[in-house]
Amino acid sequence: MKWLRNWAVIAVGTLIAAHTSSGISFDSYWTLLGVVIVISFLNALLRPLLILFTLPFIIFTLGLGLILINALLIKWTGALIDGFEVASWGSAIWAALVIGITSFFANVLFGEQKSEIQVDVGKGGLQAKRSKRSTQQEVIKDDDVIDI
Repeated sequence: MKWLRNWAVIAVGTLIAAHTSSGISFDSYWTLLGVVIVISFLNALLRPLLILFTLPFIIFTLGLGLILINALLIKWTGALIDGFEVASWGSAIWAALVIGITSFFANVLFGEQKSEIQVDVGKGGLQAKRSKRSTQQEVIKDDDVIDI
């Protein structure tokens, strides 16, 4: 279900970017669906590699280099999908900012579920328990002190 929410966020962000910028346009909603799929695919495969190779630049720019990576992926999507046009780098940066802001507000509104693994060491050996929590909840840790 998380991928469906991510697709919806990318679609809404792309719609907002297209309506607020004359440099971004798409022909139909089927084209928008193709854009969402290609951006998701590029985010899954190429974005981690690009982040790894440009890590010094990202650190030097205090994370603002990630916007350029996202803009590059949007620009590539415009080259791959017929009917989706990204006119300039400025338009691609604008789309990256709008999609990022849309994602931020979606995470604030709907919350993102994170899972934790708790390891319990007892008489029966190691036992792992998986639990889900909201990012807005506070984790209470019971730290045991081992006296020697």
